[in-house]
Amino acid sequence: NQGGGIYTYSSHLQLTRSIIAFSKDGEGIFCYGDDSHQMVAICDIYGNEGGDQLCGVDTGGNFSEDPLFCDMAAGNLYLDEESPCLIGVDPYYFVIGANGLGDCSVAPVDDSDLARHSASGVLGQNHPNPFNPITIIPFELQKPGHSALRIFDLAGRHVINLLGGEMLGAGPHEVIWNGRDEAGNSVSSGVYFYRLDIQDFSETRRMVLMK
Repeated sequence: NQGGGIYTYSSHLQLTRSIIAFSKDGEGIFCYGDDSHQMVAICDIYGNEGGDQLCGVDTGGNFSEDPLFCDMAAGNLYLDEESPCLIGVDPYYFVIGANGLGDCSVAPVDDSDLARHSASGVLGQNHPNPFNPITIIPFELQKPGHSALRIFDLAGRHVINLLGGEMLGAGPHEVIWNGRDEAGNSVSSGVYFYRLDIQDFSETRRMVLMK
């Protein structure tokens, strides 16, 4: 009945850019112990049964608003485009929470079972995300094919080709991006898109570079 979201016991918690919401047992964050020291920043703490108050040091940017998950009952915890965790809170325009913006008109893709998603291939979510400066982009081919993997910025401008149409075999693959453009320059913080094209298959996902 305490700490339905997070329970800390004589600990030193540093929590940023997280969503703690809709706990049915206790408050969002519960701190126990006189030597506990919590620093919480840029978090959405909302709708927890025992309350949404902070028990640690508020280091700024925290708020309590409905995060607007696409469909929590169905397990779709991506965010609606109107979510306060996407805009208007963090001056650096970074996503709060693990999943980021989703297409709330469709069910989320289960990346743990890539093979069933497409007859040609599937593009997985990069990790880590947000990242700085290196991230790994996973994908899987159901059959050998020429593969192109490209990065675009939020305005749709081309940033770099990570794969330029090379022939790859069937199975899982990973490509590393180091946060640099085609000329070798470090790109700025922000939202980027990566697109995989394999013959008759194309898929795009988004990621966040955070410096």
